[in-house]
Amino acid sequence: MAQSLLSKTGKVPFYGWYKLVSGYFGNCIRTNRHQKMDYKSIAEKIIELKNADLALRDNLVQNRKLSQGYDLEMKQLHNENAKILDSIINAIGYPTIDKVGEEAHEATWLIIQHSIEQPNFMKKCAELLETDLFQHNLISLA
Repeated sequence: MAQSLLSKTGKVPFYGWYKLVSGYFGNCIRTNRHQKMDYKSIAEKIIELKNADLALRDNLVQNRKLSQGYDLEMKQLHNENAKILDSIINAIGYPTIDKVGEEAHEATWLIIQHSIEQPNFMKKCAELLETDLFQHNLISLA
């Protein structure tokens, strides 16, 4: 859906993300104890968020708008991506490589970095990532 919105207008309208999210989470994230989490769909969703971010960035570069301050549409997209990713994290924990694969894991990091207006979300993600790295003995807190 994000690609179709982008290809028609050259932009991803903010209201389009609301429709995308509301339809997506009903099928993928909201599970009960009898349903299995669909990590593949979650991974695809995270990658879609990254791709929309990069597509909008490319559009702003082509239109020579990237260096003219923080574009309102980019700001809205970053905030909405953070909101969606936060919902995913609340449902599955931090999107590790084991859960969502390498591409979605790296896309998660890009989304977090671009959530500059969401410092509490960024801090939450940093703590979750640190915990994950510690649990896998990839870092030492000593």
